[in-house]
Amino acid sequence: MKRAGNKIKYWMSENNLKVVDIAREIHLSHSLVSDTIYGKRNNRRVLQALMDAG
Repeated sequence: MKRAGNKIKYWMSENNLKVVDIAREIHLSHSLVSDTIYGKRNNRRVLQALMDAG
């Protein structure tokens, strides 16, 4: 199943979350967080941080 990156980004903007904030929180690069959101990579820490955020 393909990840719906645009929907995730919309949800993030509605909740005042930024990629850079998630990256800082979990000590990973901005590009890894972005790639995970858009389904280019699959990082469990990023996905867990998004789930924890709401």
